Amino acid sequence: MKFRNILLSAGLLCAALTGCGEFKSEFSLNEKTTNLMPEAEDVVKEQLHEYFGTPEDLVGWLKFPIDYGAEETVTLRVKSFEESASGKIVLDVAADEQADYQGGSIKVSEEEIYQISSHDPSSGTVFVKPGIEAKLKTGDEVTIVKRHGGWKLKRGRNLYMKHCVHCHGVSGDGEGPTAQYLSPLPRDYRKGVFKFTSTISTEKAARRDLAQTLYEGIQGTSMPSFKLKLIGDDMEAMVGYVRFLATRGEFELRLDGEFGVDYSKDVVTRRIKDEDEKITRQEIIEEFRSMIESDLPDLVDSTATILAEDWERAESPDVMVVPKKPRPEPTPESIARGRALYLSKDTKCADCHGVTGYGDGKQTEEYAQMPGTTPPITYAKPGLYDDWGHPIKPRNLHSGMYRGGRRPIDIFRRISAGIKGTPMPGFGTSLNDDGKIWDLVNYVMSVPYENNSSEIKHAEKEVAEHTVK
Repeated sequence: MKFRNILLSAGLLCAALTGCGEFKSEFSLNEKTTNLMPEAEDVVKEQLHEYFGTPEDLVGWLKFPIDYGAEETVTLRVKSFEESASGKIVLDVAADEQADYQGGSIKVSEEEIYQISSHDPSSGTVFVKPGIEAKLKTGDEVTIVKRHGGWKLKRGRNLYMKHCVHCHGVSGDGEGPTAQYLSPLPRDYRKGVFKFTSTISTEKAARRDLAQTLYEGIQGTSMPSFKLKLIGDDMEAMVGYVRFLATRGEFELRLDGEFGVDYSKDVVTRRIKDEDEKITRQEIIEEFRSMIESDLPDLVDSTATILAEDWERAESPDVMVVPKKPRPEPTPESIARGRALYLSKDTKCADCHGVTGYGDGKQTEEYAQMPGTTPPITYAKPGLYDDWGHPIKPRNLHSGMYRGGRRPIDIFRRISAGIKGTPMPGFGTSLNDDGKIWDLVNYVMSVPYENNSSEIKHAEKEVAEHTVK
C-alpha cells in the first residue's frame, strides 16, 4: 500500500502512546460523516482510526508538521551491577549532570528494555523492573531512554484532557459538557479555522498564534489565560495537540466532502428514486467499493498532502502580517483620519460596529444568508453569524476589550487580515496602505477614551474637507 513507510513509522510511534488508562474517551464523528451511507461512513471511521488513533491510543501521522516528540536518549557506562533480594535491579551509572531519568527506561539491547522505577540523580543509581536477564559488568554501555517517541503528543493530550475537554470536547468539536452554558460558545477546531491569527486572510493559524491565545486567553469570553499553568514544553505540547485535533477534523471533513457528492444518505435515496438512473442500493454499494479499491490510497495521500502543506505554509514569514510602516503617534489628526475611514464607504465599518462604535450597525438588524444554500436561505433570526453557524455580535469598541489581543499590532492584524471564520473582512488588500490601517488602529483604540475635545473636533473638520481614497 502506498502509505506503508509512513504507517510503519507512525505505528512505532503509536506503540509509545498506547496503554494510556487515565482517560476513557472516544473521538466523536462529524455530522457530515454520519450523514453518509453506512459503507462510506465505515471507510471514514477506518481511515481516522488508522491515521489518528483514539484518545487512549494516539497515532502520530508523520506526514503532518506536528512535533510529536522524538525519542530522547543518552548512552552511559555501568559502574556496578547487582540484583537485590526484592527482585529489583540496582544499576550504578555515572551521573549525567544529575539528570532525573525516573519514568524512562533502560535499553540493554534492542530486545531488552526495562522500565526505570526510581532514580537517584546524585549517585546515578537506577532501579528497574523486572530483573535484567543479561549479566552486566563494569564498563558495559546501556542506553537511557529519557523520553519515548511521541511523548509530546501524549503530554499535550493529557494537558488537554485536564484543562480543555470540559469546554472544547474530546474531539475538539466545541461540545464539552460545559459548552452549552457558555457565550460565546467554545471553538470547534475541526474546520482548522482559528479566528485570531498573525497570518494573512487566506492562511491558517501559525503555532505562535495558538500559543498566544493559550498564553493570553480571550478577553470577554470563558477562555482563560494559561500563562501560569503551561510552562516550558507544556505550552508547545498543548499547541501541538490542538493542531492534531484540527488536522484530524479537517481530514474527516475533506473525506466527507469527497464521498458526500455521490454517497450521502440523501443522495443515495435520490439516486435510487431517479427513474433515469435506474440503479439499486446494492449497485451503489458495489460502485462505492470499486471506487474505494482503486482510488482511496491516492485520495488519502492527496488530502493529507494538501493539509500538511497548508499548515506548514502558515509558519512561513511570507504569510505573516507585518506592517511596512511604523505606527504613527495617535495624534488628533491621525485619530480623525481613522474615524473618517471608519465611516467611509471604503471600509463600511459602521455597517456592523455602528456609527458610534457600540456594535449596533444596520447589519445586526438584517437577515444573513446561510453559506452554500441554493436557492438562498436566511437564518431564522437577524444578525451576523460565523462559519460555525453561531450568532455573533460586532465588537462594542467602547468596551476596550479586544479578543485577539490589545496590542496595536494585534488590532492592525485584525483590520488587515480580518477575523477568520467571521464576517469581519480584511482590508490589507483594499486599503493597500499601512498608514491608513494605522490611522484606523489609532481611532479604534481611542474610542473607549473619547472626550469630544475641541482639538479632535477641529482635526475632524480638516479631514472632512478631503476625500478619503
